[in-house]
Amino acid sequence: TLKCSKCADKYVVDSVGIACASCPSNCLACELDGSNVVCSTGKCESRYVLESGSCAACASNCKTCDKSSYCTANQCDTGYGYKQDGSNSYGTCEACPDKCDSCQPSSDGKMDTCAKCAVSYSTATEPTCDFCPANCLQCTVTSGKTMCKSTGCKTGYAYKSDDGTCHQCPSNCKTCTWSTSLST
Repeated sequence: TLKCSKCADKYVVDSVGIACASCPSNCLACELDGSNVVCSTGKCESRYVLESGSCAACASNCKTCDKSSYCTANQCDTGYGYKQDGSNSYGTCEACPDKCDSCQPSSDGKMDTCAKCAVSYSTATEPTCDFCPANCLQCTVTSGKTMCKSTGCKTGYAYKSDDGTCHQCPSNCKTCTWSTSLST
């Protein structure tokens, strides 16, 4: 009789030692617990958590969790914010307002306070994000005016400090700086 000594990935030698048994769904490596095949500790696929020997899904739009159907704080996908579920230590990921990479609940529990704006946007009037000036990827609001940050211009554009705008470099130039005077 042939006996298997090592199985392929996502399989384990069965309790009889002859064949290979498949791991539970969404499990990368497993082991035997008596005659039962269970997922090994720390071996669930991304976005899953080990519960009773099987891998259970985290909450939607969540990267990691400690309990199925919930999310670990600060582990939501881009465009979602963590919202704690009542008084327990678990939460879910809720959709943020447009142009927000991450958000948090306001005092009324709505996910409408932007914590981080998407690229090319800046927090202007809380809790929304407004467009940055043309050819700018990172901006800020100063005295009510949206201005590009000094390091926020797209490649091939130069920052002009007096008005916070970005200007295109000369042809075939990858980087340039704004100068108010030219020397010869």
